[in-house]
Amino acid sequence: MIISRELINPNIIINGTSYEKICHRINKFKHMYLDKGIKKNDSISVTTLNCPNDYYAALFAAWELGFKVITCSDRILKTRKDAKHMLDAVQYMITIHSKYFRGYQEFCVHDLNKPLDPNNSGGLTRMDLKDGLYADVINLYNHWENEQGTNNVMLMDDVAPYPGTPIQPWEVSEDSYAVMSIDPCMDIKEIDEWWHPDYFTHKQIIESTKQYPFPYKNCAMSRPIHHNRCIDYYFLPALMNCEEIFNITLMDHTERPEEAPVYEYITDYAVKAVREHEIERILFPDSESLEFFKSKITEPFTHKIVYDVGKQN
Repeated sequence: MIISRELINPNIIINGTSYEKICHRINKFKHMYLDKGIKKNDSISVTTLNCPNDYYAALFAAWELGFKVITCSDRILKTRKDAKHMLDAVQYMITIHSKYFRGYQEFCVHDLNKPLDPNNSGGLTRMDLKDGLYADVINLYNHWENEQGTNNVMLMDDVAPYPGTPIQPWEVSEDSYAVMSIDPCMDIKEIDEWWHPDYFTHKQIIESTKQYPFPYKNCAMSRPIHHNRCIDYYFLPALMNCEEIFNITLMDHTERPEEAPVYEYITDYAVKAVREHEIERILFPDSESLEFFKSKITEPFTHKIVYDVGKQN
């Protein structure tokens, strides 16, 4: 068995959308990927700040086609120094080391072009957060255009004209790599040191997922899979077991004054959404953001809720 739509509860509702419609979007992303020339065993980063429907569709399309989904370390968000270290180390790996050894390409699909708020009142996009960090992440993939004239970066909105018909051009083995984690780059001292990503097969991830029961009617999906390494103990178990999933964004704790208003707004909205939808389980980036969330609760919830911080709750 591989990580595919077959794992998802067919009766699930995700952000108000049925399983059938999510599958339709998965098909559209598969068509787009193939049209862009992505091949089996290539790598792709699905980059977004939260978990809209197209996030699930983009991920499962990649896994069904046998791509390695790139995940990064939470440490990139801790300090400017950590962010620069990861960007420099990955750029060096892509353009110098890996170019001569791997035989596959990296691609990126993202929605970071979207405004920070629905009304675009401040004129800022998601790329402006963290001093332009997310724009720098996207720019990592531009080397392919400089090297061979191909644009390996896609917007999630680009999927619109593609058909939603089923397509599966090749078989994918459970022993194929499903996730490529670049966490090890944070352990090197100098950017030109040799390092190697951690790879995880479909089989390894599914077997690990079986260790984590998820007996909840609904939950909030607040973290993309590269945060808190949540794919096996939260992301997949939720999709396999819940009846309903809600997209409720949570920010990592920040001490940056310029981000304080966004942090407060997002947390206030999360408290409101948890109350309104009677969310039974939610994953927090860190203990500080959990405490900040709790400080915003003006009256107790009327339902039981489980708070996760990583694999701890």
